[in-house]
Amino acid sequence: MLSSQCFENPPSKSTAATGGGSVQEIGGLAAYINGPPDSKLAILFIHDAFGFGTPNLRKLADKAAAAGYFVVVPDFFYGDPFDTTDPHFDREAWFNRHNPVKGFEDAKAVIAALKSKGISAIGATGYCWGGMVAVKLAGTDEIKAAVASHPGPITEDEINRIKVPTSMLGAEFDSIFPAEKLKQFEQMLSTKSEVDSMVKVFPGVEHGWTMRYNDEDESAVKSAQEAHDDMFNWFNKKLTDKAAAAGYFVVVPDFFHGDSYDPTNPHLDREAWFSKHNMVKAFEDAKAVIAALKSKGISAIGATGYCWGGMLAVKLAGTDEIKAVVVSHPGPITEDEINGIKVPTSILGAEFDSIFPAEKLYSSNK
Repeated sequence: MLSSQCFENPPSKSTAATGGGSVQEIGGLAAYINGPPDSKLAILFIHDAFGFGTPNLRKLADKAAAAGYFVVVPDFFYGDPFDTTDPHFDREAWFNRHNPVKGFEDAKAVIAALKSKGISAIGATGYCWGGMVAVKLAGTDEIKAAVASHPGPITEDEINRIKVPTSMLGAEFDSIFPAEKLKQFEQMLSTKSEVDSMVKVFPGVEHGWTMRYNDEDESAVKSAQEAHDDMFNWFNKKLTDKAAAAGYFVVVPDFFHGDSYDPTNPHLDREAWFSKHNMVKAFEDAKAVIAALKSKGISAIGATGYCWGGMLAVKLAGTDEIKAVVVSHPGPITEDEINGIKVPTSILGAEFDSIFPAEKLYSSNK
């Protein structure tokens, strides 16, 4: 059962929920949907007691969509959000109609619909009532990661069942989910070595701070923004890498054909290994990958390389194969290669680097 704190600071009905998305049907529910339709990454937003149309929730969903996620905010209450303005509103009857078990089943139907569209990685983020549903989903294989912000009551059994990376964000002042309880759950999660988890208590805030904040209160906005950033960071790390999360199609080829350098092998012949995986061969392999990407209709390709890969990226920067390059702490690069660069190129080096000294880096800066 939710408590009175769940219904404090309700969103103003005079503030229209707008955004770049639209309300459509998915998995049998009406839902606010936004984001690239061809994205393979999705975030399921699970609302609090005030429903799927609140302005701050829509703003956050739009931000996720702008970052490259396909975003779905279903109406788990079927047009029946909690109404603080009705003096005859029966809170207990409302909660019985909209209990988290029903929300969990509805969420699974939405997730199945997303997967049928080819979406391969789905995260769920829930707030208050939605936090309870998100934790239930975290105990299944339905999703890849979960974030629960100031959730309603959660049991120890539900924490023990968690099997996907889960972040729990709580308030210092929360009668429903006290900081002490959150810390207890943090200890329980820490014993699950097979599951990544993060638990964070936000000082000076109350239950509901991530959604029901005052836009004119700078401190409240800052605390909410920090929680939102934590949510994005969690999904960017756990659903996929940040480049893909930002909307890029990402390719990481195995240029060593299964023969990566093994420092634990005392018999490894370093010179022979490097001769086998030389830049000439890698350059041809990279061009083949780039050609395959272009055949898929990709019109702008960038390359980023690290150490050995940095040398390869510089070689590519001397061609018309790509549009831009970033090189980080590369291996040896010649002046001829630097002079041959013809696309926008960034070279990032270390102050202490015997392979590519800082002095060499500055001399190559054109």
